Amino acid sequence: MSFNEQDGYATPAAAVISLALALVVGAGMARALAELRITRAELSRTQEEYKLAAAHNGAMLMIATSARPPPYRWTIATLGAAVDILAEPEHTKLGLGAVSDLSDEELTRFGVDPIQLRSRLAGMSLVTGDVWVSDADAGATWRACAPSVISPFGRAGALPAHVYSEPEGGKQDGFWRAGEVWRIRAVSPEGWADERIVRLTGNGLRPGAIIARRLSRAAGRIECKIEF
Repeated sequence: MSFNEQDGYATPAAAVISLALALVVGAGMARALAELRITRAELSRTQEEYKLAAAHNGAMLMIATSARPPPYRWTIATLGAAVDILAEPEHTKLGLGAVSDLSDEELTRFGVDPIQLRSRLAGMSLVTGDVWVSDADAGATWRACAPSVISPFGRAGALPAHVYSEPEGGKQDGFWRAGEVWRIRAVSPEGWADERIVRLTGNGLRPGAIIARRLSRAAGRIECKIEF
């Protein structure tokens, strides 16, 4: 009778060894599968970044050469996908300092507490890199609507009444909106959003310089329901 067999059956010691080996193999397979999922997710994210970056490049050229009044909303076909573009000049929006002049009724339309919001906005400054006005409140309505009408770069004295159109590229002659700061948001069909604050350069080879950028993914499309 061998150490590993007894009357045709594995001994308890052999069973324990076999179980240990099975656990090690199973753990290795689980780890390999987890790494494969992570790799696939990273590849998917990289592909989305390339797609959205290509859309941004095309959008900036359209914006810089369009004679049609902004803001703009349209779709760009890039790398086999239809990417939604939202583009708004920041100087036409209400500045942070002017938000304090809005009434409580106007601010509650954004779904926020007026007192707390004014306090948070008072602490934001371009000096400290606070370019994302959406960070002032976590509410869905504020995050969806405020960036379109309020900006740290804003110079307007009242909330703007936006009417969106599609840009008509190739019409500007030598102007190229040099020096203007814009918010451009590109959203892929898969729900990835690449939002950028850019300064247009007036250079046709490099029409925009990125001031700030955010890449995120949302479960569903969030649109502003407030009419200004």
